Amino acid sequence: MKTIRRVLRNTYFLLFLLILPLVFFGGCTTDETKEEPQSAEEEYMAYFMDHPARFIPWMRFDSTAEISNGDLLYFVFRESNATTADQETIDQLTEQFFGITPDNYLSGINDYDEDTLTATVNDNWLDHVNSSENKPIVLLKTLETTGDNTYQGVFRYYYIYGDEEDEEISSDPETAATEILAGNTEPYEKYGTNIEMEFERVETADGFYLRYISCQPAGFASAKPPETLPEMPALSDLPAGGDANFSEAEILDAYQVVCDYFNGLNSWNRKAAIEALSVNRDTPNMIIAEKGASYLVKTIRYQGSGKGANQEDLIRMTVDYELICDETLPTLSPQSSGDYDGWGIELERENDDAPWRIYTQGYA
Repeated sequence: MKTIRRVLRNTYFLLFLLILPLVFFGGCTTDETKEEPQSAEEEYMAYFMDHPARFIPWMRFDSTAEISNGDLLYFVFRESNATTADQETIDQLTEQFFGITPDNYLSGINDYDEDTLTATVNDNWLDHVNSSENKPIVLLKTLETTGDNTYQGVFRYYYIYGDEEDEEISSDPETAATEILAGNTEPYEKYGTNIEMEFERVETADGFYLRYISCQPAGFASAKPPETLPEMPALSDLPAGGDANFSEAEILDAYQVVCDYFNGLNSWNRKAAIEALSVNRDTPNMIIAEKGASYLVKTIRYQGSGKGANQEDLIRMTVDYELICDETLPTLSPQSSGDYDGWGIELERENDDAPWRIYTQGYA
């Protein structure tokens, strides 16, 4: 019997020795099977490629108070990948990613039904919403903590699309991203622009997202507007006493809006420039207060007046100006340096008591 007990004790002891390593090390994996954590560069590269709408270099702002309704609505349609969005969805997405909501749900890219509280993207923007977006290739360069879960980052944005004949690079975003992460950046550098973004990183159950505080190309933050603005020319071809539709004072009120618009552009004051625009022309591709751009207005001519499709009051003017761009600052302006003569501007107002606002502009 003693022999049996001794054998059992030895057996239990051997089992204990076998089980002990499993207790301490059973949950671990070998180095061969353990998944390596992503680097910060890999993590942010994947985030923007997985969520193309969330890379926003076209939204240039020192603070979210500067973001236009058009920019916010454009972001919503891209992020939701839909041609309609109700007010609840719009508010939820803009609050989530910018901490603000639009003060007007009608913009230059969409209509808005006040009965159903639904925004619908215009036909001109359907391609932007329905087409598959080019995946942005974004390489984190620097990242600094600015507060609790807030960061200032510099990202190198490589826009490789549209130059498929360049044999030194891959036009496939996945391949290009792999090469850039591996350090093979030299052939891609001519397509690169540094973007500075300040953001709050919000952790979620399945990952994270960025809530933006500011976004602009590198160098924009230190760029300063001119101390004095170019003098605006007097309105030419103004009919004495006005025309058949409007008095001279009414026409001069419209002229002043044009002056305010160009003064906003020249002072790099996006908000002031937007205030001169009709509410449904607040849109990302309008000419709005680009840093480093100077508009030297040579003449403003009165061209006539009339009624619009909805019987709103209309006044037409043409402007001759020279645009001078600071070549050291990246620009998203739809125009480049040069002379723009005969640039048409059309202003509208809803009634006699409403202010004039710029409804559209460009060459006829």
